Amino acid sequence: MNNDGEYTIFCPKCGNEMKNTSRYCMKCGHLNIDHPDNKKVSKYFEDSESTVVRNSNGKYIMSNDILKRNDSNYMKKNSRYCFIFNLITFLLTVICFSVIYYRYNGGFSNVLSSNVWSIFIVIPLMYIYCYAYELLFIKMGYSWWKALIPIYNVMLISKKVFDNMFLGLIIIVPIIGQIYLLVLMYKLAIKFNRNGLLMVLFPFIMIPLISFSEDLYEKENDSGNFDYESTYGMKKKFLILCSIFLLIGLLMLLFKFPIIDYFKNKWNEVQSILK
Repeated sequence: MNNDGEYTIFCPKCGNEMKNTSRYCMKCGHLNIDHPDNKKVSKYFEDSESTVVRNSNGKYIMSNDILKRNDSNYMKKNSRYCFIFNLITFLLTVICFSVIYYRYNGGFSNVLSSNVWSIFIVIPLMYIYCYAYELLFIKMGYSWWKALIPIYNVMLISKKVFDNMFLGLIIIVPIIGQIYLLVLMYKLAIKFNRNGLLMVLFPFIMIPLISFSEDLYEKENDSGNFDYESTYGMKKKFLILCSIFLLIGLLMLLFKFPIIDYFKNKWNEVQSILK
């Protein structure tokens, strides 16, 4: 708090930082009901019970209960849209590729003898990673669809990690951009209390691991520790669906290349060489 009695609060609707002397949020237009000039209209707003409190770091914020309620609703809606989008696109992708294989090979038996098993393995793995990447953005407080926009998604991660959005534009610079991306991934893993080196070496494993777990972005944050787990009930359904298709693909692979006969033939080859 400065000498003029000003301190930083957070908008109970969008979470944007604002001064306690501001009549409304400059980002979403939500009125600051604790402002003296807004007291007359406070009864018309759902969040009229909001108060200004000081958190453990000494910063003034809006009531933590209100922030938690609004954040939870936003997270649930964000997660729901993310799940629906990925579910529909995943099923459409599998159906389209299956129809193409069927028409190209001219029959179901010919399809089974082809490499159709690959789409039941590659596509689920691809969508599991994409879904996890979108969930990662939700955990950072962004809308899920922003993870799908190239360059812009790196800029948002840069804003979250280094507090500088335009620093992410380094990604377009050859070589330097790739080095910056590795550093960014390292720092991002640290923010989620994970091993940064493993993130750099195995991002396709670490990102789903972070997204599908209960890891939070900087557990000691200004607005308190939110229960993110309640917003991720649908992730299990998506993983089960992808696992079913993965199992189908593996069974097709074993059907095309019987694993027992394969090892028998290899064993016979080894015996013949030894003789």
